[in-house]
Formats: sequence, C-alpha cells, structure tokens
Amino acid sequence: MAASTAQRNAWVLTGPRQCPPPMVRLRLVCFPMAGSGACMYHDWAFPISLGVEVLPIELPGTNSRLKEPKATCLRALAQDVVQGIAAHLQPGHPPVVLWGHSMGAWLAYEVAQLLSAPGSSLQRPLHLFASGNRAPSLAGLEHNPDSHVMHRLEAAEFWRVYTQRYGANPDLESRALRAYLLPGLQADFKLVETYTPSSLRPLDCGVIALGGMSDPRYSPGQLEAWAGVAPPSRFSVQWFEGGHLFVREQTAAVLEFLEGKLRHLLPDSR
Repeated sequence: MAASTAQRNAWVLTGPRQCPPPMVRLRLVCFPMAGSGACMYHDWAFPISLGVEVLPIELPGTNSRLKEPKATCLRALAQDVVQGIAAHLQPGHPPVVLWGHSMGAWLAYEVAQLLSAPGSSLQRPLHLFASGNRAPSLAGLEHNPDSHVMHRLEAAEFWRVYTQRYGANPDLESRALRAYLLPGLQADFKLVETYTPSSLRPLDCGVIALGGMSDPRYSPGQLEAWAGVAPPSRFSVQWFEGGHLFVREQTAAVLEFLEGKLRHLLPDSR
C-alpha cells in the first residue's frame, strides 16, 4: 500500500532500491538542493533489515514535474509539501525523519515546524538532518558568505559565480544546456535568497547539522547555529571531507553515518 501511494504521489519519486513495504519501520523524507530533484537521492539505500524507506521529494517545476510552475516562497512550498505527502504522515504509519541538503535543509526545517506546530494532526518528525546550509536564523542576505544575489544576475555573471561557489562541472559547459537550466536555477536561488523563517521556535525533535569541511557557503559558527532551533542536549554537528557537494562526493560516508543514527531512532531502539 505504501509503495503504490508513493508511485501515485507526484511529490514522492522513489528510486529503484526500496525497502519492501511490509518491512518499513521508518521513513526518511529527503529534500533536494537548488537545481536538483528527487533523483538526488535515488541511489540512497540502506540494508533491508534496517527497514528504512527513502522518500525523495520532487518539487514543482523540476524533472518529472517540469511543466508545473516553480514555487516562489519557501514557506508556502513547505505547506504544499506537507499537504502533498500527508498520506505518508498519518498517525499509526511508520515514524518520519527529515533530511535536507542546502536549500533542502531550510525546506525540511519549515516542514518540521509545520508538523511540530500545536494542532497538527500529522506525525511529528523524530529527527531533522540539516545538511550543507547555515541555520535559518541566519537566512538573511547579510549572512551570505559572498555579496552576490544569484537570482538577479545576468547569465554570464551567474555562471561565473556559480562555478566559483560550487566548482567546475564539465556537464554544464554547453551553452544550450546552461540556457535551459538558468531559469529553474534562478527560481530556486530566489527561494533561498528571499527566505525568512516562519518561526525560530525550538523543534520538538533532535537536530543534526552536517557540513563539508571545504564548503565556502557557511562558516563553522553558522552551521553550529542550528543549535538554536534544537531542544537542549539534542543537537550535534557532523563534518565530512569535501565541499558543498559532499553528499555526492562522500555518499558512502554520509550513508554510513546516517545508518548509525537511524538505527537508534527505530521504534524498537528507543
């Protein structure tokens, strides 16, 4: 039943390596970075015996939903996500853990706030993994490590700054491909660059912030500031080798770390 629901749900686009529905004990909802989609997590898999179902989120205007308009507000997008995946969040279903990278970290945080709000009838998340982004309290452009406002840049300057921030990508050297990708990327950057958090109320769930040791997009202090939205004694930071794309560069290490944490969150481990 869970698998068929996921297949019918435009918000959830699962990969080929899934935990069989009868064995699911925990759901890991994964939010992508700007310019990416659910496919970012299609290679993620855990031992079947662990019972973790990976639910990659596909956002409007991206890949399989390319014909839909892009979101214009991250907070409103979070509300749409919650409504769109509510079938996976009903009481009595397997508990839910949230993961997001870069833009996805703030989106996962907003979803966590909605699910933790008084009066919510949906499951509260067990944990939030916020990867590759500074804390939501530092969302303003004044906290941006560089002065560029990406969604306002002309094409040539956009790609120059993009390469400077995230490294050269041979797959993005084609002018035609760049022209095709630019509107979607700028729309995603606008989501990030205009984001203000709905609330800085500490969440009910634990928070782990993850970062790349050579990522220029945040300082150690900006990553550690996620502690401000975590309950006392339920926050930690984990660093990995690599830059902003450490989740791709160090996938095996990230999944090994995540597997260890998820084992402790399983219903029979708490």
